[in-house]
Amino acid sequence: MSVYHIIVAGSLLGVAVNRTKFSFPVGKVDMKTLYLMDMEEFMLAMGEEALVEQIKKPLENYRDIDAFKIYVSDLGLLLAKKDLAADDILYMVEEINDFKGGMAENYVNVQLTINGYHTYYWESERGAEIDFVIQRDGKLIPIEVKSADNTRAKSLRVYMETYKPDYAIKLSAKNFGFEDGKKTVPLYAAFCI
Repeated sequence: MSVYHIIVAGSLLGVAVNRTKFSFPVGKVDMKTLYLMDMEEFMLAMGEEALVEQIKKPLENYRDIDAFKIYVSDLGLLLAKKDLAADDILYMVEEINDFKGGMAENYVNVQLTINGYHTYYWESERGAEIDFVIQRDGKLIPIEVKSADNTRAKSLRVYMETYKPDYAIKLSAKNFGFEDGKKTVPLYAAFCI
């Protein structure tokens, strides 16, 4: 004996309202877009739930829940809270230098989050700090954000010498480039990561 699940609705209101765009011989129709199966969905279909969780959590195992940074998801609100206008950012360079670093870091966090990354940061026992560490294709990638003209990244060098990642990313006002295992990405192109 087979069991079938059927959902039935009795109203033709959906047809009457949508007749100009679509014509369906049923009442209410919900449109869904189906995409290709990704690796996670494939593994779940194969019954590999434990492996999916193991892959998703390599960084989770090492995070320190007592060490965190707080970012806002809207930079406009951040500027308003600090009582700054867009012109202040463009022309009051010296007066807001201390704030520009945090603002640039906040902007990059928003872009990484939009692109689906879970952001982490790294700090050594001696105080070296990497602004973000993300996971891409099973590899950890350190990301350093520089808002000032001085783009030397001592902490990034320490991280690279210690953990030897395939490459690192440095976001700054400089143009695209690649040197000594560091990809340079302009701040405006953070969405490309």
